Formats: sequence, structure tokens, C-alpha cells
Amino acid sequence: MFPKKKNHQYGDGYKPHAAPKALKVMNTRGEASPGMDQYVETRVVRLRSIELAGFQGEDLEDEHRLFDQLEQSIGENKRLKQYLVILPGVRPYAAVELSQLGAASEGMTLFTVPGGEYVIFKFDKKDIGRFWCEVCTEENQANYNIDLSKPRYEVFIPEEQPVEHLEWYIPTKG
Repeated sequence: MFPKKKNHQYGDGYKPHAAPKALKVMNTRGEASPGMDQYVETRVVRLRSIELAGFQGEDLEDEHRLFDQLEQSIGENKRLKQYLVILPGVRPYAAVELSQLGAASEGMTLFTVPGGEYVIFKFDKKDIGRFWCEVCTEENQANYNIDLSKPRYEVFIPEEQPVEHLEWYIPTKG
């Protein structure tokens, strides 16, 4: 069973997808971003679309309940990568890759994370509040060319625990 906690995204016991060690701190235009460059590493990547099966909530407070529901649905497949997707309207979606699961369980909804260009932000979990306050400013959205109106996500890999760093995948504009 997964460890119980209030927020999988912030708590111990889950690790996001690991990033390469040598990263430059810059925005998508190759410029240092004032403030965030003190604690955030970034890289820009082009990713394929990802078909997910999971459970959607109404607000961020639903996250724990959604991961509990996901845990019950995946049964013995506890080692599957888990995704926390923030959908437009700041609605959480806890899911696993449909290709790894085989078939969606009863009550699961399907969602495809669009492929395209993403900025991956890596930072210490202690900086989560600071990160979201700063990345959401108009200046940093422009500096990094990110679009917070599109789905963004974090990946949890159960066998790579505990987590010290978080990685958020945020799509670029265009």
C-alpha cells in the first residue's frame, strides 16, 4: 500500500521523475530568470502525448482522496508511475498510464495529456509554495513562455522514494 499522507505532491514517500544532474537555470529564451534562478533548475523538452486513466476532483483538496481511490483501483499494480495532473480550472486528476494499466477500472475516466513542448521545473520540495507563487506571476509566465491554462503535471515513481526534489511539467505557449 502507498503511505497515507495529506498531500502526495508535498509529502514524503513519492519521487517525481528524476532529472539530469547538469542543468542550466534559464527560461525558454535562454535568459536567467530573476528570483527563481536561485532555487529552480529548468529544461525544455518535447514530449509525446500520454493516455491516462484515473480520477478527477473538483479542487486541490481532493488530491488525497483521489490517490486513495487510484490505489484501490490499481490493485496489485502498485509500482505503476502515478500522475498528478492539474487540469484547467485547477482541478486535480490522479492517474496512471493506460498502457501500463491495460484497461481502465470501473469509475475511472480517461484523459490524454497533450504532447508538445514542456518546461520541466526541478526544485526542492521545501520550495513548493515559493515556486507556485513565483511561477504564476505574469513576468515568469512570459519569461518561461509557459501556459498555465493548459494541463500541467508531476510524475510519482513509487520505487524511487523518498523524494527530496519535485519536477513539474508545464506546457509552453504555442
